[in-house]
Amino acid sequence: MAFCRAMAAAGHEVKMLALPYKDDLASISNHTSAGRRHFGSYELEVFRFSYKGIEVVGLEVEQYANAMEGPQVKAQHVAWLENKVDVPELDARRSFVHEEIASFRPTHLLMNEPSSLKIAMDGNLKHPCVRVFIAHDCNNLPFGPFSVDGPGDAQLARLREVEGLWTVSKALKQYFLEFGQLDNAKVLPNHPWIFSDEPEKLPYYDNWDKKYVCAINPGAVKGFHIVHAVAQSMPDVEFLVTKSWSMTEHVITKFEELPNVLVEESVKDMEKLWCRTKVLIVPSICYEAFGLVVVEALLRGIPVISSDAGGLPEAHLNTPWVIPVTPLTGEKETDPDLIEKFGQWKIPMNDPEPWVLTLHKLLWDRDTYMEIRRQGREAAFEYMKELDTRVYEDWLRSLHRCR
Repeated sequence: MAFCRAMAAAGHEVKMLALPYKDDLASISNHTSAGRRHFGSYELEVFRFSYKGIEVVGLEVEQYANAMEGPQVKAQHVAWLENKVDVPELDARRSFVHEEIASFRPTHLLMNEPSSLKIAMDGNLKHPCVRVFIAHDCNNLPFGPFSVDGPGDAQLARLREVEGLWTVSKALKQYFLEFGQLDNAKVLPNHPWIFSDEPEKLPYYDNWDKKYVCAINPGAVKGFHIVHAVAQSMPDVEFLVTKSWSMTEHVITKFEELPNVLVEESVKDMEKLWCRTKVLIVPSICYEAFGLVVVEALLRGIPVISSDAGGLPEAHLNTPWVIPVTPLTGEKETDPDLIEKFGQWKIPMNDPEPWVLTLHKLLWDRDTYMEIRRQGREAAFEYMKELDTRVYEDWLRSLHRCR
């Protein structure tokens, strides 16, 4: 969304296919219903509205999930991506998107997930445009040790044929090269508007007197075992854990059992979280593409301790502290009990002691805390200042339709 807003602000015509929530639609005064449309055995309402200069076509997210992510469709999704089966709901979505493309006639078509890539590379798409795939993670890629659905020849072929391949970090580019033998990936950072349109107006928190060490979405692959062990080792320190997609019921329960851990729902307004956070810890053991949350915290003067998994060191902007971890290898867990508790990946052991020692430096040494806070804020603002937003348009203009 940030990139689309920026392109619209630069004078480009932008159309987005989005999945808004019902509450979000209610808050958009200019949204209109364009009627209902059949997607296989389901009927979905289509909404149209403008948002900050962007023409938006929306399918309400809960209706969409019922149609496209139900058990039957989900079970056939990978086979559909590999051109092995027809799935009425997914085929109907392809026709719908093709119609929207034909009516808008874009010069460039950007997507960031495999279903949209298949739709974009389909030979029945009559309007010729430059196709660009934006890679934000490695889990949805059809190659490499962290591919959730395993290798996919048809999907990999599409990535070889797409005109533009955009990765958000050097780490992810290396992943493409090492595991996909794809050397055409362009490293472009996330557009700075993803952090803020006006970074100078972001609050600069002095949270020395706040009490929480915060961990966001610390499921098994995001460092649950490290956070849990650190919290156990530091009973006099208050920890704040915010729930999200990677956390199983078992993980949530184990956190709730600790007297010094407060577990909360995630929030839309992150300032409600940042204003209470003394230190952010990001102990991921999965191959992170970048680590937006690290930059978000640094911009606000909140010290961050993160792991060295994937692109997290790049997000840390050469500021302290990055702690080496033993990451996931890509080996799948076979014990049904552990799969239910922690997910499909085999979780390696990691020593919590480096995290405990580093937290000690920040939590009880005011001079150290203030210095790290200052370094992080300055590095984040320098990073934002050095992002030349012209690189996105220049690169897109340099791409040419292959077929």
